[in-house]
Amino acid sequence: MLSIKDSGLHCLKCGYNLTGLTGSLCPECGWTIDWAQAADCEATRAGTYAHRSQGISVIAGTIRTVLQMLVTPWKFARELRSDEALIPSACVALFSYAWFVVHSILAGDKPGVRDVIELAATIACVMVFQTIVFATLNFRAKSALWSWPRRVRLWWIVSCYSTIFVASWKLVGGPPIAMSWYDTNFYWPLNRPSALSGIELGTTIIFYWWWVILATVLLVRHQPKWLAAIGIPLVFINTWLAPTYNDWCRSLFR
Repeated sequence: MLSIKDSGLHCLKCGYNLTGLTGSLCPECGWTIDWAQAADCEATRAGTYAHRSQGISVIAGTIRTVLQMLVTPWKFARELRSDEALIPSACVALFSYAWFVVHSILAGDKPGVRDVIELAATIACVMVFQTIVFATLNFRAKSALWSWPRRVRLWWIVSCYSTIFVASWKLVGGPPIAMSWYDTNFYWPLNRPSALSGIELGTTIIFYWWWVILATVLLVRHQPKWLAAIGIPLVFINTWLAPTYNDWCRSLFR
């Protein structure tokens, strides 16, 4: 007896395996099968806690999503959908930056309005660069469904959620900054001995934690996986470009 190769297609309503089915209805629940949608692996993802929550519970769901990203990024990467609402992740980004600004004021830094706008614009530049580059790398061969807009949307959500680290900058000594390949304020294998005195342990932890999250999402969601390795050094390059973004933003607002 010949065995039928599993097509990997499942009913999006009840999860029934559609392998070998020739009809247009799911025999388990009666769903009218949309074969294109069933073939889209994004549609079969569970979605983050924020995506699965409704009403006021979205707040708790968003907090759980952030914690999942920080503690188990591989689960976050597997469950995140490209069609999730943008509001929860955008609120995380706004809260993180607002917390940083408030903490700065309480610490006596007294940032001016222009300073607040310039830093916000710099962070936005980092997020845009990160989103475009990783969305470009994050494709699947022979999959027309994994389109450019969906990839950009997915990585913008990831970028917004990952700004949670901004809220911790005042606690760790500042954001990760690379002045060159050899001089950084976090530990880097190429650091010159003269640069080691300026290294902050907290900033180092933040940099590599951020790096691991982005690399995990790229590796889990990317086909072929070997090409995903190209994206890993780009986290450092984006950190190196941050001062340039800041100088450019200053020129716009002064």
